Amino acid sequence: MDALLQFVSENFFLLFAFAVIWNVVGVAFMLWRRKQRGLVLPKVGDPDVMFSERFASGSSNKSWMTRLGGASNCLTVIVTKAHLAITTFFPFTAFAGTYDLEHLVPISDITAIVPKGRVTEVEFQRSDGTYRKVFLRLRNTDGFLRALRGQTSSEGVGGQPATPPRAGD
Repeated sequence: MDALLQFVSENFFLLFAFAVIWNVVGVAFMLWRRKQRGLVLPKVGDPDVMFSERFASGSSNKSWMTRLGGASNCLTVIVTKAHLAITTFFPFTAFAGTYDLEHLVPISDITAIVPKGRVTEVEFQRSDGTYRKVFLRLRNTDGFLRALRGQTSSEGVGGQPATPPRAGD
């Protein structure tokens, strides 16, 4: 044990520099992978945005790691006339792909929206035919549901009837 402590003490700067470089390279690699996916997400200020909320929370059910990981107050959820976009803001964008929290889903591919208390479960079909669920904790769940249901067909999402916004909304 004394030999290890002596080694760390004598080489602290080298070990510290290695740890910093390792982290910088890791984050740069995750950002590079994100750019390779080529996902172009709408901006909050775009004119066709029907709903947007920053600082939302959520998780994906892709794996045990994504269920445990999730995002706390660092998601941006945007509903446009054609898509549901879920993403994070910098610096969390580096980890969005790892935790399956970056999606651009056509409204027509959403198969179910299930509000469960403070959490809204959104299920959708991906372009490869697989189904994915994300769990969102939004501050304005009603606005989110109205925006999505206003963009769906007369049958609604997941068999739920499409309801227009109420008069006072």
